[in-house]
Amino acid sequence: MNFVFLIEEPDLYEAYLYKVRVHSPESMKFYGGSKKGKVDRTYYGSPETNKGKYFQDIAQYGATIEILNFGNYTDIIYLEKQMLKEVDAKYNPEYYNGSNLTGQIKTQYNSILVDQINDAIKNREYPIIAIPKLEVAEYETHQIRLDEIIWSHVVNITDHMNASEGGWLKDKDPVVVLEDYGGKGEPLLIGGHHTTQASLRCKFVSTLEVQFIPKKVWKKLDLRNIKELAAMQNPQEQNIRLPQSEDDEIIWIVEECEARGFQPDSEHIHDRLVKHGWTPAKIKRGLIPKAKNQIAINATLSSDESIINWESAERKKELQVRKDAALTKGIHMIDRSSGFLRGLGDDIIDIMYHNPNCKRIKILIRHIKPKQKEIFETQLQPIYQGKINMIMDRTRDKRGNKTIEISFEILPFTHDTPLKESV
Repeated sequence: MNFVFLIEEPDLYEAYLYKVRVHSPESMKFYGGSKKGKVDRTYYGSPETNKGKYFQDIAQYGATIEILNFGNYTDIIYLEKQMLKEVDAKYNPEYYNGSNLTGQIKTQYNSILVDQINDAIKNREYPIIAIPKLEVAEYETHQIRLDEIIWSHVVNITDHMNASEGGWLKDKDPVVVLEDYGGKGEPLLIGGHHTTQASLRCKFVSTLEVQFIPKKVWKKLDLRNIKELAAMQNPQEQNIRLPQSEDDEIIWIVEECEARGFQPDSEHIHDRLVKHGWTPAKIKRGLIPKAKNQIAINATLSSDESIINWESAERKKELQVRKDAALTKGIHMIDRSSGFLRGLGDDIIDIMYHNPNCKRIKILIRHIKPKQKEIFETQLQPIYQGKINMIMDRTRDKRGNKTIEISFEILPFTHDTPLKESV
């Protein structure tokens, strides 16, 4: 076996990409693959489909291994995937591979299979069955957004259903589920959650079309593959569907990088985001920089923590409900990020001026980044507490009693994020 290096071998690398050229007169003569570790001159590849013929041909005709690239393991796996996909090794009669899948199946890193399943979903290749809507509503759901249910979106879909007396569903994609995800007869709903909720509010709809992805198809996917497949049921270009928000997509990038070892600006991440429906400009200027920043933040947290996103629609609604409820009790609330406290004293004075009978003001502080939290706790909080004390002292009555109580309430910064793997 001859080894030909088409690129200079570096001192440090985790894996390498290669292509075997068998010197056979037959049409089948190529095998593409990757190998973890340094170049091994005793390793000739590990085909599954045509294993016997492959090694017999090497023994009879000889072969040359071309070393194509070096790099970290995850990048080389990605390049292998791209190489096999470009030549369509699964159906190409010149290749021994017999598959476009790589060794990534063994490591459960399998974006090719995600694409294949998604294409089959679009083409309605899996069994589609009409199921009573009440039964579908009982399915376990895998909702990939920060906000589990966007009720405004449910209302939007319900309006379309009612206006068309249920006809709106006729040219829409079926609800998508993973067959037997939680056990026999327990599917997991990964696409159509909002449609299902809307159907419960429409008297014209009694059943929903449900596309069942067989367990033998999806069982090679890990939890992050399933999350990505769910995300692909909500692409940016759809009209009535609610697409992935930027915050949700950044979470996907961060999880993919931390789990797989990619960098946010790697080709893999870029290609997957394009598949998700984002434009190259938005990827480069918006998603990637924010994902890099979030990864840096996560490096300061323990493995079972994540920062609470107080900027999400659901959290903003939660804060507003709290402020409205407090106001009914005579408590005025000011909601501020710890990184933006300028003008806080003016806001307090403004409340007191317009509400002369106000007895309590509470300042809700939310931390966005660990560094802001640290600066607030060690530097800013004592300074602003001093200013608040000064305001309370200057408004005491003639007997020296406080006429108003002003205090901070620090909102939670992180919460536990247990990961539930598929069954």
